[in-house]
Amino acid sequence: MVRFKNRYYLVELQFSAAAARNFSSKRLVEALKLTIKKHHGDFGLGSVMASLSGLPLPNASIIIVTLTHDGCFSVKYFNTTTLCAVIRCSKDYEAILTTALPLLRAIGKEACRLQVLRVAGTIKTCQRALKEHSEKRLVCLLADAQTEAERSKLISLVNNHPMNLA
Repeated sequence: MVRFKNRYYLVELQFSAAAARNFSSKRLVEALKLTIKKHHGDFGLGSVMASLSGLPLPNASIIIVTLTHDGCFSVKYFNTTTLCAVIRCSKDYEAILTTALPLLRAIGKEACRLQVLRVAGTIKTCQRALKEHSEKRLVCLLADAQTEAERSKLISLVNNHPMNLA
């Protein structure tokens, strides 16, 4: 049995707060599809989508079937609060996704910037990188807090967050 090797991308979306409230992973997937198709054409889109669904790419007819197959491009993790996501791609086609991610400039009508924080071979490594990134951002937020009330509010938000393991 052949093992499929994947790459996991930890990415952070940066755009206005108003746009972030109505954002979902489905919109991210659609924007990525459009970006890949725009910059790499049908072959690039078919390759990445087939690699994510585990389908082989022996000829062009498979690409057409894959393009119509819905739901094969997936985001493994998406946090609406931090706007961080983990995206999986086959190692064979990682170059296509790697070049398409920074070229994503808008999601729908909302202008955005996508920053790749980490590319890893396992999702666990991405989880560790996400934790380190979140801790660094929290330290920056605490340093930027002007008053003690702001600092205590940030600390209480972190302590009362449902994902807090402490």
